[in-house]
Formats: sequence, structure tokens, C-alpha cells
Amino acid sequence: MIERYKSNLGGTPTEIEVDLAFAPDPDTSWMLWAFTPLQHLKDERDDLLLIIKEICVRLELKNGIHYAGSKISDDWIEIYFYAASSKGAEGLIRDSLSKHGYEKIEFGVHRDSKQLFYHQTLLPDTYELQAIESKKIVDELEAEGDDLSRARRVEHYLGFATSSIASRVAKDLIDLGESRVELREDPHHSHVLVLDSRHTLDGNELRTITKRLIESALKEHGKYLGWSTTYAK
Repeated sequence: MIERYKSNLGGTPTEIEVDLAFAPDPDTSWMLWAFTPLQHLKDERDDLLLIIKEICVRLELKNGIHYAGSKISDDWIEIYFYAASSKGAEGLIRDSLSKHGYEKIEFGVHRDSKQLFYHQTLLPDTYELQAIESKKIVDELEAEGDDLSRARRVEHYLGFATSSIASRVAKDLIDLGESRVELREDPHHSHVLVLDSRHTLDGNELRTITKRLIESALKEHGKYLGWSTTYAK
């Protein structure tokens, strides 16, 4: 599952693409990377993904290669793979990129048997992952003509281990709306705090509210489970 999100690594705005379905394997202990300047073409991100798929097809049997993700920053794209073997990979990766016009290529290999780079740099954190999920809902609503600037009822869900914890958090969030606690069949978050709030789906407001809810959940060893809403014309 390929997902894209924006980060601010080292203070530099960065667009990250990551394969969330990538399953780290001790056999794929070699990380291969290729850096190349962007061409600033229309739909270049999608075109690059097709090139990456081509690389994976060419190297899958010989090298056991898997695409882990990529980063775009300062007009460069950095592409990362994990493989069981790096033998002969550089030539094929350079060939696939260069025949599509990416001729200035920096390539490197190093051992990363625990896939630390994937976990520490490419994978989104809790806040970035929620931003990805929020964007999916917002994009669907916007495609249907929803007026995102209109305030509407939004239900937020936070999971906790006990009812007392959920009730305690509810008191801290009273300014955001009314809430109730529901039971669910989940061994870790069996008590779900349902917060009935009202706000717009404007990017900044939604991001601020979900950030606060994530922090409130984490503080009590709980989990923010997302939100749902209704369509607003």
C-alpha cells in the first residue's frame, strides 16, 4: 500500500512516499538507494512510480528486491529499496532511470539488516499517519462537492483500557464537545470515548484538533482511533 505524506525532516519540507505493506525481512539486509534530480514534469511522481515498478520486476528474482519508499526534497528524489543481494543491481537501476531521462544518478548500498532506515525515516509517525487517514476522508468529501469550510458534527474516537481512564480524558476534552463511553471487543482498547464535536474540516483546524486528541490518548496509554462526519453542501 503506497501512501504519500509531507514531513519536515531537519527543518526541510519533504514529501515522502512509503510502502506501508512492506514487510521487513532479515533476508533483505541490503539497502540500495538512488538519488536523481527531478525533471519537473506533469505527473512526475506517478511516472517515477512506474519506473520503480519496472526496477522491481527486473530485479525481483535475481536480487529479491523490494521498494521501501522515497523522499522528494530540494528538487531531488531519493529512492530506497531493500534486497537480499546487491550484485548487479546498480547497473540495472541506472539503466531503468537513465532510459527515462534521469541521467544524473547517485547510487549507494549499505547493510541495514533490521531495516532501521525504513522504520525511523520513511514510516510516518502517529501524527503523520493520522494526517494520511484524514486526507482520504477529506478528499472523498471534497470530490462530492462538500464545503469543507462549513462547521458540522464530527465524531472522534479514542480507545482506552478502562472506563475510568476514558471518563478522565473526557473531562479534559469537555471544551471540544459532549462525549460518551462505549464498549468494544478490543483487548487493548475496549473502552472507546466517543467525542461529539463541531468544527470545520479546514486543514489547520482539523490538524490542531486531531493533534490534541492524539496527545490526550497517548498520555493515558490509549489510542486515537480516527473520526467520522456527515456531508455538508
